[in-house]
Amino acid sequence: MNELEKIAEYFIVFNDNDTEKEFLQKCLKQHENVIESNNNDIIKIFHLSIIFTEVQNRINNLENNKMNDLNCVDSSILDKIRNSEKIGNKLEHDLAFTDNTYIEIASEIAFNSVHDYKIRNSHDDSELCKIHFQEGAVKETGVNGIFMEDIISICINRLENFQNSDFRCRENAVAITKLEETLMWLRKRTLNRQKRGVQGTYQK
Repeated sequence: MNELEKIAEYFIVFNDNDTEKEFLQKCLKQHENVIESNNNDIIKIFHLSIIFTEVQNRINNLENNKMNDLNCVDSSILDKIRNSEKIGNKLEHDLAFTDNTYIEIASEIAFNSVHDYKIRNSHDDSELCKIHFQEGAVKETGVNGIFMEDIISICINRLENFQNSDFRCRENAVAITKLEETLMWLRKRTLNRQKRGVQGTYQK
């Protein structure tokens, strides 16, 4: 068994179509895998968080299904989401704030998300750079853009360089850890899709 197969066996694949019994059995199995592993306690605690995340996802899915069944989604909320993603609008986020730059949405939603963003100078609105993400499934459209993992890896590299300088700090260290955790969850998503044989396709 190669390393990729070991990882795929260690991390249980949770599906939205699992029954409640199947979901609980998978939670127990993931718990057993973590407890019986040779990892240190900190890594075990980190991996046990997978179960809590899946439970939260399950709750969210149940709530969303209930909303859909009752057909009670407020149209004003949907309109607000659609309007916020229009070309030319600024990307708004409570924590994404800087005095010097802002992010502009540069394409309509396609394949479930926006793929183009422009970074502009806040002082004169000049374009500093444009980001184009992969558009469509790789097996169907080929590689035509960058991936979220690319941006995250660049940020990790910059922070690690700062940590090797006089500007090292606890905040940088925590940020690196959280970005690495983000990569882990995205990797787990990829492994789950590979295990189901749907990676690189339009299948769920």
